[in-house]
Amino acid sequence: MPGAIFCHDADVPTLVKQIGQLPRSDGDTVLLLIAEHSAFDVPALLAALRAENIPVAGGVFPGVIYGESRYEKGLVADVLPIYAQTSRITGLNATSFDLTGLPEPPDRQCLTALVLVDGLTKHVALFLDHLFRRLANRVRYVGGGAGSLSFQQKPCVFDSDGMYQDAALVLWLKTKMALGVRHGWQTLRGPFIATQTEGTVVQQLSGQPAFKVYSEIIKNRTGRTLTRENFFEIAKGYPLGIFHARMDHIVRDPIAFTEDGSLVCVGEVPKHALTYILQGNRQKLVEHAHLATNEATRSAQPDQHNLIIDCISRVLYLEDDFGKELSAVRDALPEGAATPFGVLSLGEIATYKTGRVEFFNKTFVLGSLQAVS
Repeated sequence: MPGAIFCHDADVPTLVKQIGQLPRSDGDTVLLLIAEHSAFDVPALLAALRAENIPVAGGVFPGVIYGESRYEKGLVADVLPIYAQTSRITGLNATSFDLTGLPEPPDRQCLTALVLVDGLTKHVALFLDHLFRRLANRVRYVGGGAGSLSFQQKPCVFDSDGMYQDAALVLWLKTKMALGVRHGWQTLRGPFIATQTEGTVVQQLSGQPAFKVYSEIIKNRTGRTLTRENFFEIAKGYPLGIFHARMDHIVRDPIAFTEDGSLVCVGEVPKHALTYILQGNRQKLVEHAHLATNEATRSAQPDQHNLIIDCISRVLYLEDDFGKELSAVRDALPEGAATPFGVLSLGEIATYKTGRVEFFNKTFVLGSLQAVS
């Protein structure tokens, strides 16, 4: 596989020329990861690439990563070998969606499903559950949530035919993959029972309004009263954690509260889940990015592609220290490893120790991809 490239924000003809120079074989798809504040018109870029017969799939994200840098403008492009046409699943704002057209993975080897989803749609975890029920562990999963840091939902995943909202794309990659999945958040209080939930909305914790429970703990910890104006700034350091025995919590990121005292998260919280309130430590977050990279790349070859899915809220929490996270990734890579690249996402997707594909928040994921014949 050729290496990924970073393209600075530019006009459409310039971008088409740069993307078109990537070595590509018949059947390959170009993965495009676009930073949301880029000035170029994404539909115009897709139309121009379609006119050049360059097949693409990808998403618009709060930011992109290339090497030790993050960017709010520009795009990363990579050529990926595929074994089946990219699948498009729509209607994720409802609880029923059609998965009947998915391909059957070959039985002889475990390949990769790269899942790009509208990170602000209502039923990401439900979609992943249906996807896993359909394919189980015949593929390994990696991916993330596209969308805007403004949390204003709009079309954000795309293929050569256009852009989509409340949708997911699955790129069926002819690669094997090693994964590292870590977050580094620590327990502050709990457990609480998620007594009442509805999708991404937590209505009650242990029989009390969720915001009441959460805000009292945060006030005791910080001395600050949560308001609509300061909620996101404070809450970024205090996510929720869904308990799983003998493994890290699966993190949920509260982004708002409602008039009735509910907490709105990025990603569903199952009813009756044991739920903790977590807290951040910058050094721990950086250390866990290093650990995840090491787990995924300890036996990597120079031609493997190191795809990062890193939560945008880790940037918001770490602020100027986020560069230390990317430096920790570099330090964990073996000598001669390919330049890491990826996205700052609204939710992260990966095969996890549960044995299933999971949807995470505030988590660092690295998938090291190796082409197979």
